[in-house]
Amino acid sequence: MKNEKSIVMKIMFVVLTFVLLFTITGCEPKKNEFTIRVFDMGINEEKKRTEDYYYDYTGSQIPFVIKIYCNDELIHETTLEYAINNEGIGSLITVRGYYKECYGDSYKQKQGDILPIKKGRYSYYIEFNRMYRWNNEIIQKHTLKDFYLTFYIDYDYYYSTKE
Repeated sequence: MKNEKSIVMKIMFVVLTFVLLFTITGCEPKKNEFTIRVFDMGINEEKKRTEDYYYDYTGSQIPFVIKIYCNDELIHETTLEYAINNEGIGSLITVRGYYKECYGDSYKQKQGDILPIKKGRYSYYIEFNRMYRWNNEIIQKHTLKDFYLTFYIDYDYYYSTKE
């Protein structure tokens, strides 16, 4: 009889443990994860946030596509040019651009609304607007993964003049 009680107690313990684990993990609301991914429009190559990229100077703008995902589902798509020229208070993302001219005797640096056309180094901080509302909640309550894009235009010429 004592042995039967011990077996019943062990079974009850296992069942209660599973119920408790299911309750803790299953009933907790999932946080949405918002991610920014950037693609080179010309070659449709995804850019990684930690790498530098190099482009030959062509005199024309280098086009990028910005895609916004929520839990790996595409929810918004725009271009870098559109995001730079049309961001506002209600925008899902904001773009801060930095440009450093790498040629000549003096280095010119600019920041703000800069399109990637001239020779030099470009950095773009593509960030979520923390006050944007998604499903009637401020997006700041979710997991946000901003994006940092950096690249050079006419990189080979720049380094050949420095040797």
